[in-house]
Amino acid sequence: MPILPNGLDTKASFAYLKDDELYETEKPFYLDQVPNAPEGHITNLLYDVRQNVAVHDLRGNELSLSLESDLFCLLRAPVTGQYDLSRSEDMKKYSSETNELLKAHSSFDKVICYDLRVSTPSPQL
Repeated sequence: MPILPNGLDTKASFAYLKDDELYETEKPFYLDQVPNAPEGHITNLLYDVRQNVAVHDLRGNELSLSLESDLFCLLRAPVTGQYDLSRSEDMKKYSSETNELLKAHSSFDKVICYDLRVSTPSPQL
């Protein structure tokens, strides 16, 4: 991991998927938008909440991060089309474009987008 500049750090809380014995015999799952799902059968996710985790502003350090060695990287890539992400068809196209972007910037043989979250850009500091 590269040495990061001080001064633009902040603290945050994160809920990580817990390393639990349950997952040795049962894959983690979460069912979303399943009508009439039986109570207690929509998830088996267990979380480990970490408080006051240091979060660094990585802008300006994009080139010093590697997905293969740091398991994290920042990419600047404009989307090729305009998508209405409230439409399932557009979400699939955007997901496919995201997969291709990750594949092009890594040595992975296969990339699968299983969860996609879209946020609005934050202003530059």
